[in-house]
Amino acid sequence: MIVNEYTTMDRKESKVGMDICVLMSSYNGEKYINEQIDSIFLQDSVDVWLLIRDDGSTDNTVSIIKNRKEYGNRIFLIEGNNVGSTISFYEIMRYAKSYEKKFEYYSFADQDDVWLRNKLYKGISVLERFYSDSPNLYYSNLKVVDEKLNYLYDRFTPGYVTNTKKQIMAEICTLGCTCVFNRMALLEMCKLNNDELEYHDNWILWICSFLGKCYYDEQGYILYRQHGNNTSGTVKKGFGYLRYQIGRLMKINDMKPCYEVKAKLMLKYYSDRLIQEDKEVLYLLANYSKSYHLKMKLFFTNKISSGHIIRDLSRKIRILVNKA
Repeated sequence: MIVNEYTTMDRKESKVGMDICVLMSSYNGEKYINEQIDSIFLQDSVDVWLLIRDDGSTDNTVSIIKNRKEYGNRIFLIEGNNVGSTISFYEIMRYAKSYEKKFEYYSFADQDDVWLRNKLYKGISVLERFYSDSPNLYYSNLKVVDEKLNYLYDRFTPGYVTNTKKQIMAEICTLGCTCVFNRMALLEMCKLNNDELEYHDNWILWICSFLGKCYYDEQGYILYRQHGNNTSGTVKKGFGYLRYQIGRLMKINDMKPCYEVKAKLMLKYYSDRLIQEDKEVLYLLANYSKSYHLKMKLFFTNKISSGHIIRDLSRKIRILVNKA
């Protein structure tokens, strides 16, 4: 269930002041990681534990983390081999699943941002209103800044993110660093095999959208630093975004299907838990390349749309060449 406004049936009494586990994958982050660690532990109204998996850093990242002794056993470091950020985040999630301390809430973190002090409080205060027997997700906008933390713009303009399944199957608007989620979501995330892994921030949105509840916050509580080396790449706006989309279409034959793969995974793992309407549209997305009839149904369906002309045009072109 997608949630934009609280309904009476979804509410329960809030009790913010909870423990939360922050999950970070680090790699050659010596320049900024100290500042990010401080901003994580300076969060208001929550008690934070930080689990970090280092992805084979070759700089001083590991020694910097080990020297943060003022936070005691609230920082736990796993030193791993370089496997890339996607696998690294799943590895830290799997570790968190079996970690001796069980948490009701978790959050992803990048190594180079700075969090405003109410970032985690905002997320937990929303999730506390939902029952915990389903995977639930809070995600938000963020404030894009330069290397020196000078504000540039909000990542999404007001109203851009509709937080609907219709949009989620056409465009991913989650950035992992904004995500706060419950333990049920963590357990569901750990089901994928290594050869099936989707980007963690993409996949958690799908899981919680179809099986639980998602809440999008128009406000941003993260200073999202743009310095040219971000794992997730530079945020593109305006003409730069148009040029980016055109450039992608010029290389369309090199693309791999994206949403088709997610639809197949949803049906593989959760077919018996999906409502019939969702199952039908996911089947269409998962199987459109098998017949012209299904392809045309997907091309013309109004059940999948980002609501943004350039993005939807790109999606329709990808459908025609089996790259959805």
